[in-house]
Amino acid sequence: MRGVVSLAAALSIPAYIGNGVPFPQRNLILFITFTVILLTLVVQGISLPYVIKWVNMSDPDNHLPESEEDSRIRKMLAEHSMQYLDANHSERVKVSPGLQQIRARLENDLAFEHPQYDHQARDYQDVYLQLLIKQRLFLTALNKEQDTDEDVIRKLQGLIDLEEENSGYDLTFN
Repeated sequence: MRGVVSLAAALSIPAYIGNGVPFPQRNLILFITFTVILLTLVVQGISLPYVIKWVNMSDPDNHLPESEEDSRIRKMLAEHSMQYLDANHSERVKVSPGLQQIRARLENDLAFEHPQYDHQARDYQDVYLQLLIKQRLFLTALNKEQDTDEDVIRKLQGLIDLEEENSGYDLTFN
């Protein structure tokens, strides 16, 4: 498509003027138009790869797989959270068991490798997900009893759902 309009405009110049005289410099106009089109196509086509290498642009379509990106972002989030706790609440963490548990969980997130690369993590994940299934089954059975509060059961099931979501895997539970 490059140069089509220019070439069409140059070719639309009539060969002869109304009184039968040839159009002045028509051949030169056609030659210059064709040369400019050819040079822009060839020079740009040949030089573009070298310009791209010289600019050293990264590939915008080169993305990590979703699982690796998830693992990388979770680690960054855990690291940022630990830095915040250490900088702003280090004294409280020393005396509060709950905050110590949160910090231990963040340290675990930093050390956790994605299951496809770490078999121990895969075993941990499998057992943890099985445990969540058993908890759901227990809550479902408990909910059938008449003396249990349905709102409490629903709240605990919601917490299990959150734990499942945080685990990074989808449990298909029927």
